[in-house]
Amino acid sequence: MKYLTKEWYEEAQILNSVLSFPETEEEWKNEIAWFEARSMDILDIRKRQLSHWTPVLLRVLPPDFHPAVEDGTLAAVYPSEEIRTRAARLQAAFDARTDALRAEYRDHFNAIRSSLPPNAVRLHEKSPHDARIRSVGQPSPDTLIMERDCNGALFHDTDVRLTFTGVRWVEGAFPPPGSNWMTDEVFLADGGFEFHMLFDFPVSEFTLSAADVEISFLR
Repeated sequence: MKYLTKEWYEEAQILNSVLSFPETEEEWKNEIAWFEARSMDILDIRKRQLSHWTPVLLRVLPPDFHPAVEDGTLAAVYPSEEIRTRAARLQAAFDARTDALRAEYRDHFNAIRSSLPPNAVRLHEKSPHDARIRSVGQPSPDTLIMERDCNGALFHDTDVRLTFTGVRWVEGAFPPPGSNWMTDEVFLADGGFEFHMLFDFPVSEFTLSAADVEISFLR
């Protein structure tokens, strides 16, 4: 079971952007004025954001939100107290669901930790959150090399090369250069492990099964 998936991340993005509103109409107007003073049309930005996320919004949100999505008023008009209250409830429910998923995954990881290759544990526990992909390549069927720019990442500030060895299979397209590493999860596999990665820009999932991984610091 994958826990934090592409669908989960898309829902998080929606709740933290499209459904994130100032608490008062005065704050809404002040925000618009702040952007206008800098020659930026925040309403146009929000409309384009809404358009980008419309397919996901219509999939994720309850049907009574759909008219405000389809006609654009969710981005262009300060939402009613009812809309803001319902959005807050959706956020609270999502946060509770996320907390439960994270707790379930922690239990899973703790149960398999001692059976995983030490470097797979090391990679996961020092997760390269916010690292950017430099390159991904598979020089042979059983070897995959991933290089990351970790400047500004959570644990490292240097470029890192990951060499996955004994690769059995990969799932998903290679993340393109510049993709942000968001989350990762590790699972036990016969003779090795499975490593699930979630990226942003673009949002994508990439999973592989390997026997081991080598971690090299490039500078």
